[in-house]
Amino acid sequence: LAFIHIVSLLCHTLAVWVLLNHIRPHSSFSTAYLTLTTSLVIGYFLPGRLGLPVRVYLYHRLFELTVGAASGLVGLELAVATLIPFIFSIPGLWIFYSNPWFFGSVLFLIFLSLLLVLIVYLLRHDGAKIGWILKTRRLLSPLYSFAEGLGQMLKLLNLWTLGLFSLLCFLVLLCSVWFSKVLLLHLGWPVS
Repeated sequence: LAFIHIVSLLCHTLAVWVLLNHIRPHSSFSTAYLTLTTSLVIGYFLPGRLGLPVRVYLYHRLFELTVGAASGLVGLELAVATLIPFIFSIPGLWIFYSNPWFFGSVLFLIFLSLLLVLIVYLLRHDGAKIGWILKTRRLLSPLYSFAEGLGQMLKLLNLWTLGLFSLLCFLVLLCSVWFSKVLLLHLGWPVS
């Protein structure tokens, strides 16, 4: 089990390093590893998701990113890491829970995913208009820095880098599934 966890951590670190190295060339793998493990350990032991603001702070301090760009990068990491399991879970959930309520929920989640893709496209190609809307609305102004940082990250990253990052996130997901299966088999639970 320790081997699977180490492989998962290495894939996760490599995924983060791929993004950081594209944004800040000559970023070291060891610094990416320390940044990731520090935020993960804090996230494991403190309530809520307090490891994420720590990762934003460490990206800001160690990799000299603006706070908006660092939060945009963490947001991008979370979006990809959440979208991959969602995409792969739809067929299985469809097979096991094929009822009208579930169908409506899936359509709503697909709509939200398409809306997210549209927002990402607009941030990548026409971020000034969205920034102007967020900046002029007082309630939405805290989102402006995040949206601006996310737009910066999307402009800096190319499709090859995002594809490699997504592939590494998929490998982390596979390691998690493998870990769960080995653990359940070890405990004597029947797993197919």
